[in-house]
Order: sequence, then structure tokens, then C-alpha cells
Amino acid sequence: MRENLLLIFAKNPQLGKAKTRLAATIGDENALTVYKELLRHTEAVSESLIEVDVRVCYTNYPFENYWTSAEQVKQSDGDLGQRMNSAFMQAFKDGYKRVVGIGTDLPELTSEDLHTALKRLEEHDFVFGPSIDGGYYVIGLNSPELYYIFEDMPWSTDQLLTLTLERIKQQSGTYSLLPTRNDIDTIDDLMMSCLKDTYKHLIR
Repeated sequence: MRENLLLIFAKNPQLGKAKTRLAATIGDENALTVYKELLRHTEAVSESLIEVDVRVCYTNYPFENYWTSAEQVKQSDGDLGQRMNSAFMQAFKDGYKRVVGIGTDLPELTSEDLHTALKRLEEHDFVFGPSIDGGYYVIGLNSPELYYIFEDMPWSTDQLLTLTLERIKQQSGTYSLLPTRNDIDTIDDLMMSCLKDTYKHLIR
């Protein structure tokens, strides 16, 4: 076992349940196609990491066509904060010293982003990759004592990162920020991403 762990919070690719906000514009099948590409990208990035263990946290069932060589565990019940808290706390219980979590929504994600995040956890309590919508695409912790950022937060709102950083300051914690990136939730996000040329035909 290594000291560093990457947690990937991944929804299973099911028609009608993947990228529902995007699907409202381009349809369920197209949204699923986009999501599968995002899964492949996230898989490729995670498999290129050096000296980092990977644990995939799935929603419904183990992935058969993705992350075949990675550890896979089912996400716990509860809201996003409760699910992340459970996964991070289990990781520290298992002996990891630095843990970074990501979703599967960022086509610009690189292995350098994740190595940078883990490196910064050597000197900071937290690391975040801010997303344009006010949330974050990367979150990292270096201690189980930092669980307070998962409690009673405004998940899926544009105030999430701002209020999270305020809470960290109130607790005299330290944090570092990666470059701001755009994760894909809506058609506008898709058209601002590196995938825009691939899927421009979906705009009607």
C-alpha cells in the first residue's frame, strides 16, 4: 500500500441517469455518450499516476469495462457530503496519509493536477480545484480530523467552495488552490470545454 490514495466518485453509466442536466438539452443517449467519454478520460488519467493507489467509489454496481485493475467499493448512503466523508474516513482508517477525491466530469483533468494536489497536502491541510460553477473538481485532505468540511454544506450550489473555505479559516486550517477549471454539467459547460468541436453537432 502506498501513502497516497485517489478516490474517484463515479456514477454508473446508465441511460437516463447520466448527466441529466445535459440530457435535458441533447437527449439521454447523447448525454450517455458524453459521459462515457468523460469516464474513459478519468480512467486514463488515474491509470497514469505514479505511486498513487486508486479506489473507485461506484453508485450501484462495480464497473466491468472501466478500472478493471483498480479497487472498487460501493458509495455509502446519504448526501454527497456523507458519501465523501465515509470514503475519506475509510481511506485514513486504512492507513493512507494523503487522500484526493475527484468526480468524472472534467475533460481537462491531468495527472499533473492530481500529483500537484497530493504534493501540496504535504504542507497544507486541504487542497481544492475550484470549478467555474462555484464548486470544486478536486478535494484533498491529509487528516481524518478535517471531516468538518463535509457537514451541513450547500452541495451543488455556487456557494459551496466559498463557504467551505470560510469554514476552514474559522478552524484555523490551511488550504491550497489549483487552477480553476470547468466541469461538465450543462450544454454551456460542454461548449466551453475541449470537447466542444467533437459535440458541436448536438447544438440545435
